[in-house]
Amino acid sequence: MAKGNPLLSVRLPSDLHERLEQKIEASGESKSDIAIAALTAYLIPPTPEDEVAQLKRRVDALERRIGL
Repeated sequence: MAKGNPLLSVRLPSDLHERLEQKIEASGESKSDIAIAALTAYLIPPTPEDEVAQLKRRVDALERRIGL
């Protein structure tokens, strides 16, 4: 039996795959990171507290990028 997290394999329409590749290039995230975030958002909608925490993380990341 395999250890760790289960593996998910999917086939994507070409246009969606292209968008995924663009997101990877722009964000530096991995395919797994993006897929996990998308599935989490779809299957476990965020609470208002989660949304505030996510916005704080995004602001922190932006501030780091611009040197604040």
